[in-house]
Amino acid sequence: FNVLCFRIILSASFRWKKLKMTKEASTSDVLTILLNTLKLISLSNSKEKNDWEVAISQIREVKKKLNHNFGDEMHAALEKKVQYIVQEGFLDPLFPHILSIAELRKEINYVDLIKETYEKQNKHEEKVSEKRSLTTYDIEVTIQCRDDGKNLSKNFQCRSWSLLKEMPYFSKAIKGQDLSDVDIKVHCDVNVFDWLIRWIESQQYRSLETPGLEPTNVVPIMVSASFLEMEKLVQLCLNYCHVNIHEVLATTQSFGCVSDELFQRFADMFTTEEILKIERQSIQSRLFSHLALNLATGTMKSNHAIYISANTLFRCTSCSLILTRECCLYVPCTLGKFTALQSGKIVYRHSRDPNWSLDNHLRQLKNELRSWSSIYWYLWGESHYAMCSQCGTAFTFAHYNKCRFHPDSPVYQKHRNIYLPSGRYPCCGTMAYRFHLLPENTGCRLREHKISPKFLEDEVMAKVVDFFLKHKQSILQQFSKMSPYQKNLCS
Repeated sequence: FNVLCFRIILSASFRWKKLKMTKEASTSDVLTILLNTLKLISLSNSKEKNDWEVAISQIREVKKKLNHNFGDEMHAALEKKVQYIVQEGFLDPLFPHILSIAELRKEINYVDLIKETYEKQNKHEEKVSEKRSLTTYDIEVTIQCRDDGKNLSKNFQCRSWSLLKEMPYFSKAIKGQDLSDVDIKVHCDVNVFDWLIRWIESQQYRSLETPGLEPTNVVPIMVSASFLEMEKLVQLCLNYCHVNIHEVLATTQSFGCVSDELFQRFADMFTTEEILKIERQSIQSRLFSHLALNLATGTMKSNHAIYISANTLFRCTSCSLILTRECCLYVPCTLGKFTALQSGKIVYRHSRDPNWSLDNHLRQLKNELRSWSSIYWYLWGESHYAMCSQCGTAFTFAHYNKCRFHPDSPVYQKHRNIYLPSGRYPCCGTMAYRFHLLPENTGCRLREHKISPKFLEDEVMAKVVDFFLKHKQSILQQFSKMSPYQKNLCS
């Protein structure tokens, strides 16, 4: 803040010779008042009384001097000089600070004066800009297009009204300027810009034929339209690419020129099934990277079958399971930690591992799986879950084939013709009990979970299960690619 104040005073000293001193307040006097006023405001929470007294004394000295020179016209002289200082741009670096604190300390007249003068100046500039724009709407504008790839230039004529309305980029770029005094030069493919000019003219004059999109030109047109902020045309291009993706890919070598923001919009239009049908691996991988991003950031997309966000994933320090906030309440922990609610419902408790993070998890997956499609399927399997009717517990689809069971029925001990409540499983010798407080997912063998019919009564969960069954192989095969370390976490 002190550096900015120094720059303002230094700038004022350079312009000192240009100021008229007749019936005007001194620039240094005005700046002294303004800067000390700002200092008082910045010290509003300070306990240093000396700083307050110095600032107030300097303001009083200058006001006393101005009152002696101008008398009753002191305020008018100050206002005139403040307007000059604002117009010359002395206070531009401080305006954000001044306007933010002006609302907090309304009683300081000079801050209000600065704010009022600044707003008047902005309104005046907007009116001038609007007036200039209106006067240039009926002008024929010449645009020079430079094609660097073909090393040629071509001039295009366009009505200024059509140009400013259909290409908002130019409307912002020439704000406050007269189009007749502006030289417009663009670097673009000549054929693409010719198409854009014909398109904006067809939007204003219905008698003109609208140029058509083709697989060979839709991508460069979409990129240029995005840069020129032609939102309507961008959406038309996105829709065309979505419907005719195979034809577009057959004639387009690369989508590398498409920005990530625009490609994100493009990816949001596809379903997972449509992405799987795309044969070009580079495009399919880039689409899956955006799907994985949506999954990891919690951007719910029903066409991508993202019903549960992966951004709440955590690892339990006790059982090492990686769970989401939604399913951790229904998946048992190896330590048997649970809470019984008043309704009788049992919810399980897991302990978060503070050393585990989703970012590091994604890096590990990238090193292990090496493709965005595999990462997407892996995260989907970790974040979505269902209930098993065999073991009575919840499971993530990453553990779909890990429903534990004993192949042999337990043999209970007998004492005086009375069977005791405990016994053993013949297959492995593990203790068996007749009665269980909680559902158990224990056993010496593994099998696939059987999804509970009651779980499918929920419409959203039914869609989750349906999507899993369609892509069961793609999801489960990702967990067979993991290193032994990762496999131990899922065992």
